Amino acid sequence: MAMVGVRMPRLTVDIDVEQINAHALQLPQAALVELADGLQERTETLAMMKRAETGFAEWNEEGEDIFDREAEARRASRIIVMAPMA
Repeated sequence: MAMVGVRMPRLTVDIDVEQINAHALQLPQAALVELADGLQERTETLAMMKRAETGFAEWNEEGEDIFDREAEARRASRIIVMAPMA
């Protein structure tokens, strides 16, 4: 069960993946399932973010700033009239 809202002290540990696996396998089944679910969610999120990067790469190309050009055109076409307040 996750300890939501509990502040834990910071700890730096020099540990490798093999050691993490060994310790994780010692967890109770429910905690191991929670850990696996969290790792799967994180892995899926990272994969989606990586795919999204390539999907939007064309927006970084020169001349692809259509939204900026449209916004600038709207600003330039506005006529602002300043009238004294009554």
